[in-house]
Amino acid sequence: MGIKKNIINKDNNNDSVFLMEIAGNLEKSDGISSASLMMGTEANKDILIQANLLTEEGEKAKENDLIIAIAADSEKILKDSIQKIEHSFENAGSEKQEEGDFKPPTFEAALKTLKNPNFALISVAGEYAAREAGRALDNGLNVMIFSDNVSLEDEIKLKKKANSRDLILMGPDCGTAIIGGVPLGFANMVSVGNIGIVAASGSGLQEVTVTIDKEGAGITHAIGTGGRDLSLDVGGITMSTGITTLEEDPSTEVMVLLSKPPHPDVAKKLIQKAKKINKPVVICFLGSKGFKSEGNITFTSSLEGAGIAAAQLSKGEKISLPEFTVDNIDAMLEKDLNNLLGDNSGNNAGDNKYIRGLYAGGTLCDESIDIMKGSGISPYSNAGVPEKMKLKDSNKSFENSMVDMGEDEFTKGRPHPMIDLSLRNKRIEAEAKDDETAVILFDLVLGYGANPDPAKDMTDTLNKVKDKKILVASVCGTDSDPQNYSDQVAQLEKCGVTVLPTNAQATRYACKVIEEIKAR
Repeated sequence: MGIKKNIINKDNNNDSVFLMEIAGNLEKSDGISSASLMMGTEANKDILIQANLLTEEGEKAKENDLIIAIAADSEKILKDSIQKIEHSFENAGSEKQEEGDFKPPTFEAALKTLKNPNFALISVAGEYAAREAGRALDNGLNVMIFSDNVSLEDEIKLKKKANSRDLILMGPDCGTAIIGGVPLGFANMVSVGNIGIVAASGSGLQEVTVTIDKEGAGITHAIGTGGRDLSLDVGGITMSTGITTLEEDPSTEVMVLLSKPPHPDVAKKLIQKAKKINKPVVICFLGSKGFKSEGNITFTSSLEGAGIAAAQLSKGEKISLPEFTVDNIDAMLEKDLNNLLGDNSGNNAGDNKYIRGLYAGGTLCDESIDIMKGSGISPYSNAGVPEKMKLKDSNKSFENSMVDMGEDEFTKGRPHPMIDLSLRNKRIEAEAKDDETAVILFDLVLGYGANPDPAKDMTDTLNKVKDKKILVASVCGTDSDPQNYSDQVAQLEKCGVTVLPTNAQATRYACKVIEEIKAR
């Protein structure tokens, strides 16, 4: 590993996304094998130990201290990296100063500075998040907890407190929301309209909101609940409150409810509540079966379907959910198959059998798994599948495989793949070397907090593998996002990637490729 060093910044608590961005940028530098910036909690120290990054100096860090951990090839590279980190902190500070922002030193000072605040976003170490969220609720603020590592017991206690005060608590681990047109966390810039969303999924919420935007409709509010909200223990407290909130909001005319499979009893309770609303409600509980559309309720089996159906209802149109929304699917398919199986490719239909999916968005990965099952393909995965279909080693695909690279096993001690694409780039190269791989399927998630130019960071890798395998992708974003959707799509297509309008369509297309290969 070369030289390993830990630096402690006393009482320096920074936004976790900002810290991940710094670490991700460092790891792209030559001579840096690993880098991490995290608070000195015992849980974070365990992560650094597993990454072989913690030193005796780092062990001394207190919970409010920032640990900067770097592994470099030389002292000079290490010194340069530390200077880069210092510049990042200085630039962040100067940007805030130039914008005229005042940074209150305490929670109480923030309350006094702001005029009639009603919302607090909590992004601190998990062991402190519950305490800060409780203080915010006690002061009459609605709360979004971006932090994870909050106990289930604390989550239930906080949500009951919020409910008793006629407030809403989003999270913990609520990574995405749009409140009054303002994107929070990992969110996209979408049009304002008449559709309100309550979602127990971050990337799922993003996919639905950008689909609605592309369909010419818009959002009032997109409320995140945190991934455990629809469990039996929590009982859907935040989703229930969100339904009431959107029901009472005169600007919300259509409602969307999103989740991975909820507990059946919780699902039944929420559906019964939605049926009593005098507004159309679109429900997508991914992977759940047996629901039938009736009355004001429309069930869809995909995130794409939820977005399109909501947009159509918002415009007074009849619901129509086509398999593809592009006209030249057959021509695209023929071109890709010829490139893969043509005389000059060195491949043959017997070698290329499988889809290898590599995802940054966990719910997008789940959606793809559901769609593949519907096409007669049962993929292995590291998440969201029965035990018998779990990958024995998440770092190695087996037959058709869908890998959620945002899972903890990939993100411990390193930035999320929405920020840092280096780990996924390496995996794409590995999949391209496998003779049995036919299609490499992946997502690109844009928006605030995400990589500023993800397609550019993938260019070298994609150009290396584009003549070996069929590359299929979807881009979750809009032209109003900082990265610009159209620009990202153009960059990918230049690298030989077949880009579909949604993740669902990209997955269906990948399945068609496999069907055609079998037919030949």
